Amino acid sequence: MFFIYHLKYLSGKFFGFVFLLSAFLLFISATAFAQTDFKLSLEPFAIEDAPALQSFAAGQYDGKWILIGGRTDGLHRRQPPFAFLDDDNNRNIYIVEPETGKVWKQSTESLPAILADQLCSTNMESHQHGNRLIMVGGYGYSRVKARHITYPALVMADLPGLINAIITGKPIASFFTRIEQDYFAVTGG
Repeated sequence: MFFIYHLKYLSGKFFGFVFLLSAFLLFISATAFAQTDFKLSLEPFAIEDAPALQSFAAGQYDGKWILIGGRTDGLHRRQPPFAFLDDDNNRNIYIVEPETGKVWKQSTESLPAILADQLCSTNMESHQHGNRLIMVGGYGYSRVKARHITYPALVMADLPGLINAIITGKPIASFFTRIEQDYFAVTGG
């Protein structure tokens, strides 16, 4: 089952979002106190075969969601030798079509190690710009460096091509561009 509880905070838009959310909540609470018949209900939206991921990058194109990176173990343990274990990295790129409930996936293992490892990291900063998903940084185990790192790179994914390649089972490497610079070494946020 898959539940979306994932918000992305984007530069100055974050403050506008917080202001609007605060105003909305204030309006809701004022309305709730003024009307005794006010009701609010939430229903989970479940997709049977979707992955359970935490701290992933996400985008959407043509009615499909793309989920990259993150962890499969939920909130990581806080003991240093047991936190962020490599076995708990999400090593697949998932495509989810919420309208039909279909899920496709492809392993990142066919990609160059430096790219594959970053795409399996947790807490990449991400933003969708048109048909491109831009991912920066992330934290995880680097096979190239043989230790945990905050990745110093920006990765851009061409969503139409990547989604089509994953659905049709074709190679995905050509749909990624990676630029390495120290100032891209960010995570969380």
